Amino acid sequence: MGQPALRNEPTSRPARGVVVAAVLITALMVAAVVYATSRTGQRAPAEPAPSATSAAASAPSSATTDADVTASVLAAYAGFREAYIAAAATADAQTAELATFAGDPLLLQTRLALQTQARHGIVYQGRPTWTAQVTGANLTTRPYTATIEDCLDTTGWIPVNRRTRVPATLPGQALRYRVISTAQRYDDGRWLIIQSAADRSRPC
Repeated sequence: MGQPALRNEPTSRPARGVVVAAVLITALMVAAVVYATSRTGQRAPAEPAPSATSAAASAPSSATTDADVTASVLAAYAGFREAYIAAAATADAQTAELATFAGDPLLLQTRLALQTQARHGIVYQGRPTWTAQVTGANLTTRPYTATIEDCLDTTGWIPVNRRTRVPATLPGQALRYRVISTAQRYDDGRWLIIQSAADRSRPC
């Protein structure tokens, strides 16, 4: 799965705002969220998500085609993107839609990143765009998973100070880059995004 917005921070401390902005631009990615976790040491009150042990209890039926799997996985990815865009626009870590499309550890990591965003008064305005494709799938052994490769363009998705609306971007940072994500099929038939990592060294 446009361009979110995040945060609010006093303009008298621009250096801190820039660092926070850099972290939050990639908050959707595991690497950025891990960074947020190391700074906060918090545990967000995440909504119940399907556990790893109960995931993918049943394999896709023989009637399920590659096209069906691809469509379901990409729908989950797009849903997660849209849910995060909405959450980042207000720095709302409790946005219910996140749990509809994401499972742990990504769900917890995303909520922690949004909490960091809120503490620093940063919100995102605008939308990112993305071009995602399913590049692989494991439908033979549990857990059943699929890999998504995406070209994420954050050019139009700007972190700003919530109060002043002053941009809090990091100069020189890549705005178009590869993102690799993993989706997992749960026993209720849903595909949820459980991992996502950005690689800014791979522009697209």
